Order: sequence, then C-alpha cells, then structure tokens
Amino acid sequence: MAVRKLKKRKSPQKSDNLSNGGKGAKGGRREGSGRKPKAATILKRKLQADHALSAADAFNLLDRFMRDEALDPALRRQCANDILDRVLGKPKQAVDVNLQRRILVLDLE
Repeated sequence: MAVRKLKKRKSPQKSDNLSNGGKGAKGGRREGSGRKPKAATILKRKLQADHALSAADAFNLLDRFMRDEALDPALRRQCANDILDRVLGKPKQAVDVNLQRRILVLDLE
C-alpha cells in the first residue's frame, strides 16, 4: 500500500476578497481590459471635446451681440432667435399632406 502525500491548500486571505469590492479574486472588470480603442475613435473623442469648447464660444458671442445695445436691432433679434433655437429647439413646422390614392379591385372569378 503506497502512501501519498497530500498537498497543503492555501487558505484564501480575506484582504484579497475585499480589495476588489467583495468579488472573488477572478471576477469582475479589470483595469485595462477589453478591446483597445482604434485611432479613429480616439480622434473622434478629441474632436468632440474641441467642438464643445467651440460651441460654448459661439454661444457666448451670440449672447454678447444680443446684449449690445449699440448694434442693429435686427441683428440682436436674430442672435436671440438663434440662441432660443439652440436652447429650446426649433419650433415644429406644420406640414399639410393631402394624399389621394385610388384602389383598383379586380374580380377574377
């Protein structure tokens, strides 16, 4: 009868389970995991951030023109309308649709 040596199991440490939000050592999302973004995605994100800054500058310019009493009132009114269109959205336009269709029924008996 052969005697086998039993391997000693390592007991899990409590700090391992608590360091990642209570999940097991192999579960959950890891930092840096997943598909890496392509160059086009990185460029798109950068351009979106740049456009947000440009939009804020354009809004501030319209606001300054709207409040400047030395400018032409028509220009000031147009600036106010542009601001309202961007903040509240353009008003919906009514569309008159008049469709007339004829249906031809054939009796094939």
